[in-house]
Amino acid sequence: MSVLNLQFPKEVGLFRKIVHNQSEFESYWGGLRNSQCAYMSVYSFRAVKPNGRRAEYNTAIVGNFVLDFDKKYRKGSEMIEVDGDEVVDQVARLHYYLLGKNVKHAVWFSGNGFHIWIGLDKTHLPSSGIEVSHIKAAGRKVINQWKKDMELYCMDPTVPFDMARMIRVPNSYNAKQHVLRWSIPLTTEDLTLSWDEICEMAENPLNKAHYYGEDGIHLPIQEVKKKNFRVDDGEPVQFDTVSMGKIKILPCLMEAACQVGSNPPHVSRASLAMYLGARLRNFLHVNRTTSQMREKHVATISEFLGSLQWADYDEGVTTYHTKTIVDGGYQESCASLIGKGLCIGKCQLWDGTGEHIDDEDDDEDEPVAITLNKEQMKWCFDHAKHTHEYAEKNISTWAYKGSRVNGHLVGVKSELALSVFLTNNSFKVNNYFKLLKDGSVTYAHDGIDRGDLVVNERNIEVKGCNERNWERYKRQVPPTQLDKYISKNAIVVWTTVENQVHPRNKVMLRGWNFAYEIKNKGVVIKTICDNVKLKNDKDMRNMADLVRVLKKIEAEAV
Repeated sequence: MSVLNLQFPKEVGLFRKIVHNQSEFESYWGGLRNSQCAYMSVYSFRAVKPNGRRAEYNTAIVGNFVLDFDKKYRKGSEMIEVDGDEVVDQVARLHYYLLGKNVKHAVWFSGNGFHIWIGLDKTHLPSSGIEVSHIKAAGRKVINQWKKDMELYCMDPTVPFDMARMIRVPNSYNAKQHVLRWSIPLTTEDLTLSWDEICEMAENPLNKAHYYGEDGIHLPIQEVKKKNFRVDDGEPVQFDTVSMGKIKILPCLMEAACQVGSNPPHVSRASLAMYLGARLRNFLHVNRTTSQMREKHVATISEFLGSLQWADYDEGVTTYHTKTIVDGGYQESCASLIGKGLCIGKCQLWDGTGEHIDDEDDDEDEPVAITLNKEQMKWCFDHAKHTHEYAEKNISTWAYKGSRVNGHLVGVKSELALSVFLTNNSFKVNNYFKLLKDGSVTYAHDGIDRGDLVVNERNIEVKGCNERNWERYKRQVPPTQLDKYISKNAIVVWTTVENQVHPRNKVMLRGWNFAYEIKNKGVVIKTICDNVKLKNDKDMRNMADLVRVLKKIEAEAV
């Protein structure tokens, strides 16, 4: 297969349309008559969207990738201009490296930069956003090593493995007013020339290609899936990014939607707006913001999006969608960005969610068992009795009618077990009881609702049930209670308590979720009362993940 991988359907044109075969492609290109720049998607696709106007990007046929070298590079939020000969030197350096490794590739001068098309050792056929994210992260691992080893600072990191990326058609005319040169193929000898000499060559078309090498590049996808998002396997990669004011944009969103003059797909634009909206309200639930605050956020985001100069930018359409997102309180997480195929690998802004790991040989998903000692168990019983008496006297809601001490005991043991777990992981836990160094417990209940536990100013609510009832009642929260949790931006931890085998002192910490995840992914069911149930076991996060997330919150607060 040619490193160009000219299969169909593909997208063409800066405003994107589908061409289904070679004839339609040539009709598009020929129709421009060299008066406009010709663009095509790097990848072809196995499916298009139902309306037929855009590709399904998560069905890309990934047998190659493109590296783009420009006369500028990003340093922080600034673009640094460089001399053209520096760019030629870096392209030649990579070309010689690929020659030495017998890697199949081809080099084109784009009229104002260079494109190096490189083949892979196999064609990858993703069918989901997660699989696309695995490919991106694996590709980035390879490219970042090249960039470091060969000092390829003029290489644009946003181009390779972007399934929606549009690229200049090789051998086409670069009709930009400051360029007006042809895209031409280059040989090894051509890369000994200066920038000015190559520009002079590009004043005339060269309708051919020069292919080198026979072997493809291997992408370490399995290694990425097993290790790339584990905290103990190295520090996150410091990807380049940009900012909106003081808000740093996630590197994946910078690459997907923040390239000035590009035409990103809707999913990338919407994800960018969701992230910015959540950051502006400090990830609070939308109910805790005012209409005036939201109007200001819409204006701020819209102004930033306008500065990106998207090819089809429409101020009214952009403001409308931004307002819908901000008023709806939508927000993104790394897990959802991985699922959409936007993630490029664990970065410095990773939120600890959505790990790229295999299920095999991984014990992190196992529940954590906490065994309470005799004194702790006595405190639990005394406190459950106290809570029951307090509830009967002060709380008239239906949920407490007919409740018994044993019912409160499940909750009390669960809360204490979680406190033991968090304390063992070096967190300072604030709650209505105090776990002393010798394992003893004291408490004072003043009737103020602070949540079950508070760690790093994050509310943690504990939902427990008897071990024998887990399959029937697992991961359920009454709707009103869930809304209250969401308003506090709470974390919900799921537990089970052993109540059949004496001494009944074992508590299993099953996993956890952000409250908003339960709302977004849950379904309403009826048991004793209405509940929102998180049905899918895979949607529950493990306890090791909770430690990572809380440590990240702790680090950010310093």
